[in-house]
Amino acid sequence: MKTNFIAWLLLLATLVCISGCSSPKDERPEIVDGYYTYILQEDGTYTIKATDPNNFPEEITIPKSYNGVAISGIADHGFSKCKGLKKVTIPETFTKIETGAFYMCPDLVEVILPKSIQSFGKGSFGLCEQELTFRYDGTKAEWENIRKANNWASEVRCYAVCSDGSVYKSYKVDDIAW
Repeated sequence: MKTNFIAWLLLLATLVCISGCSSPKDERPEIVDGYYTYILQEDGTYTIKATDPNNFPEEITIPKSYNGVAISGIADHGFSKCKGLKKVTIPETFTKIETGAFYMCPDLVEVILPKSIQSFGKGSFGLCEQELTFRYDGTKAEWENIRKANNWASEVRCYAVCSDGSVYKSYKVDDIAW
């Protein structure tokens, strides 16, 4: 009787351990489709990232949706270290560029941004080697609000051309001339 109890107890402990260890909470389903990998989020939308940063086209337009499901943003560090990527167009459905999204993209020179963008995560364009040109569909005042948020541009040399014709030139966050 005691042997059966111990056997059942060991079996129960094993099952609890296996069920608790087999599916971590932060592991989300991913779909690989060509250059992009789509990561299903808890809210039912996808975030997007590069499938292979070493094999990426020169120019991309990030899609708004995949198979009818909205893409809500770029995964953290989603396109970091993409060699060969020169131009990116962000869809008007995005409101933020996530942390490290384009970190260390050595060839990136142009980013087309919709007016819907409200902020950049830290290091979103950090250590990009080329001088970046942002083509922003908002005004000078709106760009100024984005520029100040999260110290995102601390390592970015950039120009920002706004829809009202304003042009910014920045080599540091505190060194802006227009």
